[in-house]
Amino acid sequence: MAEALARAAVTPAEVDYLEAHGTGTQLGDAVEINAIASVYGPGHEADRPLLVGSVKTNIGHLEAAGGVAGVIKVLMAMQRGVIPKHLNFRDPNPDIDWEGLPVRVTSEPIAWPSTPGRSPLAAVNVFGISGSNAHVVIEGYGASDGEFRPAGSPRPVSGSSTGGVDRPEVEGTDARTVRLLPLSARAEPALAELAGRYLSWLDEHALLPVNEDDAAAGLLADMAWTAGAGRTHHPHRAAVVFDSIGSLRRQLALLAADGAAPEDRTDRHPTAGSATEGSDAYRELVEVFATDYEAGETVPFERLFEGETRRRVSLPTYPFQRISHWFE
Repeated sequence: MAEALARAAVTPAEVDYLEAHGTGTQLGDAVEINAIASVYGPGHEADRPLLVGSVKTNIGHLEAAGGVAGVIKVLMAMQRGVIPKHLNFRDPNPDIDWEGLPVRVTSEPIAWPSTPGRSPLAAVNVFGISGSNAHVVIEGYGASDGEFRPAGSPRPVSGSSTGGVDRPEVEGTDARTVRLLPLSARAEPALAELAGRYLSWLDEHALLPVNEDDAAAGLLADMAWTAGAGRTHHPHRAAVVFDSIGSLRRQLALLAADGAAPEDRTDRHPTAGSATEGSDAYRELVEVFATDYEAGETVPFERLFEGETRRRVSLPTYPFQRISHWFE
C-alpha cells in the first residue's frame, strides 16, 4: 500500500475511499483492516474517516477476477458520485478496534466526499489465494476550476479547446436524421433473436413518438454508436438504416421474423423528403457503409459520428445459442 501511494505521489490523507479485498473471515478481515489503518490512518480523523467497503458482499468471491471487480465498483461509484452500501454489515468484527481506528464501513450509501482543488481518489486491495497481493490507487477526473464533478457529468464548454477534451461541433451534425444500426451474429437464428431483443429494448425505453424529441433522437444515436464502435461484428449481418423510430421498428420486426436482412430495401431507405439541407452527403455515406457492412467488410463507424460527442449505452446482450456438442 505504501509503495503504491509513493508511486502515485498521493498522501494517505488524500484517499477518500478504499475498496477492501474482504475475505469475509474474522482473522482475514482484521489483518486487512489493521494494515489499512496503519498506512492510511495518518491524516484521517474521526470526523473524516477513511471509507471502506467491498464488492464481495454483492457478488461473492471471483478468484482471479476479484480485483478487477473492485476496480469496476470504484469507477462506477466515481461516475455516480455515490459510494454504494456495503451489504449485511450488522455485527462488526470484534477483532477490529472500530473506536480507535479512523476507518468507517459504508453500511449505507454515501455521497462521494468532495475536496475543492482535487479530483476524487480511491484505492483497491486484492489478495490472491496464492499469496500475491496487489494495491492500486485510482484518481477520478475533475474540472480544471477545482470543482469536483462525478465522472460522466458534463464539463464547462469554452470557446476554444486543447488536448482534444472539448470536441468542436462540425457544421451539419444537426442535420443527421439518418442512423445506421449494425447487427451481427454467428448464426441466422441468433441474428433474428438479437433483432427481437432490440425491439424489446425500444419498448423498455418508451421511445414511442413518431417524431422523436431531442432526448429520444440522442438515445438512438447513442444506440447506433455503441452497436457500431462497441460491439464485435460476426459473419451474419444486417445493416438497419433508419430515420425514425417507425422505420427502425419495422426493419427490426422483419429481421426478428426471418433473421435475414430483407431483400426489399425500400423500407431501409429513409423516408423521402425527410432530409434537411446539407445531409444528402451524409445519407449517402451511411448507405455505403451499410452495404459494405453486410458484405462483410470492416466499417469505420467512427466516421459517422465525427463532430459529435456520443456515449456508450447499455444494449441488448448477445443471444447465445444453446447447442449440445456430444463426443462420438
